[in-house]
Amino acid sequence: MKKILNYTFIFGMIIFLSPSIAFSHSGGLNSSGCHSGSKPYHCHRSQSEMTKSSSGGNRLKCSSGSTSKDCKKSTNSVTSVYQNNTKNELKNKQYVSSADGEAITIFGINFDMNKNDVIGVIIERYGCNIFWIPQKRCDIDGGGSPVTWSLNDLGQINSIQFKCVIYNGCTYSRDQVYENISSKFKLFDNKIDHKKTCGFGILGEKICIYDQSLTFSRNKFRQLPISFD
Repeated sequence: MKKILNYTFIFGMIIFLSPSIAFSHSGGLNSSGCHSGSKPYHCHRSQSEMTKSSSGGNRLKCSSGSTSKDCKKSTNSVTSVYQNNTKNELKNKQYVSSADGEAITIFGINFDMNKNDVIGVIIERYGCNIFWIPQKRCDIDGGGSPVTWSLNDLGQINSIQFKCVIYNGCTYSRDQVYENISSKFKLFDNKIDHKKTCGFGILGEKICIYDQSLTFSRNKFRQLPISFD
């Protein structure tokens, strides 16, 4: 009887001092902290660390480097959403992707320049006579009109058309000219139809290549938000 009491006392002290030892059992833990070989299947994890798996059981919540198929599926889903959002953002950048930065300058002209400065550059470069009616154009004595332009309601240069003779492009295809200018100015979101191929600069300006000419348009250059103030 005394021996039984001694064993009971010793076992009680073990439980009190180290319950994990007293109730431990055979079988190693798998990567989820569970006894895969024990019946019933159970885990040594806190409730906050666990979540439901696709099979209906319990699993560890995903963390960096997780190899579980559930975690991979979740990661792929997030990546897919991110990629779709990025594509949609790029798709809409034809309007303007940045209001700041350096404007595209073609033949010494960009849309940060005022109308008089633009006309001054045209006269100086091509030695032409300027006509405003019926068309705003630059006429070469004994020749044609290699440059024409239009104004918006604020009196700003809205678009400028350069004939292919200006950029030595008359013997090249439209695709060849566009590839060259797109590479030079990093144009994006190109639009193609049977008459022209167009691309956009990061500040919102637009360049279109026709078979025998190039049009440089203000488009949504340094686009300002709508305001009724």
